[in-house]
Amino acid sequence: MSSNSNNRRAKLQFPIYIGLWIPYYLLSIAPAIILVALYCYYLLFPLFNSSIVFTWSQSLVFFITPLVLLALYLFKLFCSATMAKFYYWMFNKIRPRKEMINALPRGETAPDVQMYWTRNFFLRLIKWEFTKCPFPWLVNWMFNYVGSTKIGKGAVIDKPGYICQEYLELGKNCYIGPMSAQSTHVNEGVYGGFSLKRIVMANNSVLCTRCMIGPGVEIGENTQILPMSGITKFTKLKPDSTYYGLPVGRISDKRFQKFVQLPSELKNTTKEEPSK
Repeated sequence: MSSNSNNRRAKLQFPIYIGLWIPYYLLSIAPAIILVALYCYYLLFPLFNSSIVFTWSQSLVFFITPLVLLALYLFKLFCSATMAKFYYWMFNKIRPRKEMINALPRGETAPDVQMYWTRNFFLRLIKWEFTKCPFPWLVNWMFNYVGSTKIGKGAVIDKPGYICQEYLELGKNCYIGPMSAQSTHVNEGVYGGFSLKRIVMANNSVLCTRCMIGPGVEIGENTQILPMSGITKFTKLKPDSTYYGLPVGRISDKRFQKFVQLPSELKNTTKEEPSK
């Protein structure tokens, strides 16, 4: 190992973050602002300079203005997602993303850790913008569009909850309950290494409320995690099963029925086969 690699250290480079954020912000908002200005100048403002009696065309402009502004707001979100997609592509061209286990923020692995911090700065910005907007269901589309996370058709991430911005793979019809969270990265103590591993939830898997998933977890198809459970890192859960606890353990159908306190008339019913 060369002396140069030994001297490398990952650092939070705020001047670079701010310098990249300025064009990101301006190019995200500028197209929508220009379109709003043109609409107001040529169509909306002339209404107030005319007589009090509107023509049918002027009335149409007046009444569709809220819809136009809503469409322009959605266009602004699309521009933000496009800029995030471009930045994510650019960062991966400079240094391709990769999963890491116990990567130290110094030495040979320092550039990978530092690039993770850089690209996640912008992924957190776009995640915050979409989760706090009036249309939080667009979060699934945004992550698939940017390409940092894969969310299958019919997957639901209930609010309030936390969704990691990279290396999360949700299959079809997955459900993540409120107050649940996933983390694809973990810091092994103050002076320890940094691990980054993908989380995979297969089709029809369910993560109930107030659950936590660590990095490297794989959940099989048709598997449910009961409330207030925790899955430690690098754990693989079997399909068609129910898990509960901290850390989770597989439980039987009898214990599951006792846990959820099913009515007596439902305790002996057989499970329905999951739809394919």
